[in-house]
Amino acid sequence: MALYDEEVNMGKTVAGALNEFMQNFVNLNPSRMKIAKTSMENLFENISSPDDVFFDVYVEKNIQFGSFARKTKIQPIDDIDIMICLKADGSTYSDNNGVIEITVNNYNSVQNNCCFNENQLNSTKVINQFIKKLKTFSDYKKAELHKKGESATLQLASYEWNFDIVPCFFTVPENNGRTYYIIPDGNGYWKKTDPRIDRDIIFDLDKRLGGFVLDPIRLIKYWNRRPTMPSMPSYTLESLLVQYFQAQKKIASTDLCCHFRDCLAYIYKNVYNEIIDLKGIQGDLNKLEKIERDKIANRAFEDCNKINKIIKNPDLCFPLLIEIFGKEFPCKD
Repeated sequence: MALYDEEVNMGKTVAGALNEFMQNFVNLNPSRMKIAKTSMENLFENISSPDDVFFDVYVEKNIQFGSFARKTKIQPIDDIDIMICLKADGSTYSDNNGVIEITVNNYNSVQNNCCFNENQLNSTKVINQFIKKLKTFSDYKKAELHKKGESATLQLASYEWNFDIVPCFFTVPENNGRTYYIIPDGNGYWKKTDPRIDRDIIFDLDKRLGGFVLDPIRLIKYWNRRPTMPSMPSYTLESLLVQYFQAQKKIASTDLCCHFRDCLAYIYKNVYNEIIDLKGIQGDLNKLEKIERDKIANRAFEDCNKINKIIKNPDLCFPLLIEIFGKEFPCKD
């Protein structure tokens, strides 16, 4: 939803400064990403290795998820999310208004030792079994239950990032033809999710719009993290931005500043509205209080106006961009 039809010429100096800023403070360092991916692959392999006292792992359904998987993560690489899929071993599930209960039917299964009662699988006990295994790894520094109770957090001795490890099951197709991942809900029960949908929607959008989706999302996420307003939850913000890009038939400009401005305009107009989960599972993600929405809308409106002032008077660009992004933004030479 562009505010202007004409192409805006920000000038090579500003464009170069913005590229420098993205490289140094926003986008992940490619060499660290490569190391992180290798570390993640090793962790997948170590957890999935056969173990007589651990769960049977459905290796083919292990999956990476979160912003690192969607390529929308910004600096630093502080956490990486993975899901380790367990074989059913005869267990079945039922959906009670979004609360999933898993019934263990194989009394010789490791799952049988992780039940509330005779055969009701307790997701917290399953996570604790993961923590027990993680503590046997040679590179282990710390393994504990995540504060939300939905995963195990592993801190390695060698790297600056943590892994959030979510045990899960994979369903057979339901009546609607969909398959789901079943993950812990933080209360001992389970819930549905499907990170494949989030990933595919963003990748398909980026491809359809010529590769001009990921950088604006990352830049807005950096803006969202600055202490000038309450921060929107990362996934909620991404879902809102996906709404914006889904409405675009084509990209009218290749200028990152223009995309940033138009994303801000969309935020201040839509932060008061429902932000529906892209997967069609969680419903409205917008849990912000009225005062938080007001502050976010005001900041988005003010910063959008600053970009428009730059368009009218390019001499103001560097001072205003520093106001928007902070002192890290490169000054004009």
